[in-house]
Amino acid sequence: MASMERESRFIRDLFANAVKQEADFTVFKVPTKREKMYLRVKTDLIEQIRESQHLEKMLKTLLSKHRVASQSEEITISQGNYRLFM
Repeated sequence: MASMERESRFIRDLFANAVKQEADFTVFKVPTKREKMYLRVKTDLIEQIRESQHLEKMLKTLLSKHRVASQSEEITISQGNYRLFM
């Protein structure tokens, strides 16, 4: 499991906000006040993604480019596109 000292507050809040558990995916609400963004992650990839240092940078970049308050977006990370995100 990822070390709690290394994890930022943003990442801890993200993984604490599990919205929905599906058969193969878990949906997390991204902690932001500006828009509604959800991260849909393949359940067997959660630990790999949580330990990665790139997830927070990717999400903050997406948030900085999409500043419309009413916009809702869902990002899916599956086995096939995992390398693209990381």
